[in-house]
Amino acid sequence: NIDIAFIVPSAFSIKDGFTSGNYSECELKSMVVKKARRVVILLDTAKLDKSLPFTFCDLSGVHTIVANDHLPEEICEAAKAADVEIIIAK
Repeated sequence: NIDIAFIVPSAFSIKDGFTSGNYSECELKSMVVKKARRVVILLDTAKLDKSLPFTFCDLSGVHTIVANDHLPEEICEAAKAADVEIIIAK
């Protein structure tokens, strides 16, 4: 059982969610998201609006996003609608 999971995606888009280019990595992250009581995504804004072949979760599976810079308004609105907290770490 996992209390808090800190996960780094390889890419993120609103359409495709949090993605990875490696199938095994994606399966592992997907299982961690399902088992964790709280999921924190550590997001590099350079990975925004990108999509890789394998999706491990979307905003509905996340509690908090910690980003290195401000996120576009469209993503902020989608996160708010999914009740996802956004923290900008500078």
